[in-house]
Amino acid sequence: MRPIAYAGLGFACLAAGFYLQQTSMDFNPADRARCEANVAAAYGANAETKGALLPKCGEPGFVAMMDARVANLSAQQTAIAIANANRSGLMNDLLGYALIGAGVGGLAAAAVSRFRRSG
Repeated sequence: MRPIAYAGLGFACLAAGFYLQQTSMDFNPADRARCEANVAAAYGANAETKGALLPKCGEPGFVAMMDARVANLSAQQTAIAIANANRSGLMNDLLGYALIGAGVGGLAAAAVSRFRRSG
């Protein structure tokens, strides 16, 4: 395979991996607002606890936990909701990292192929 093909594949994989990483950090503002309202309703009188929990409203698992608490779900149902929320984020991260790794590998293969052709 030609070095340009390896390099093109490498750049494409890098771009896709970084895109997935950036989009996985985006969080639905409606989920955050709902979580903040749930925390305020549950811990409104305790400013210290509320202040410690509000920054966690950007985490999918915490949002799922607060939703489960408001809905009065059982411990098992709450655990399932948290696990599902965290699993989707983890899979997106793993796919992004795999694409970044493949992109680095493609660029390395292009460099090695170029070096062998010139040597």
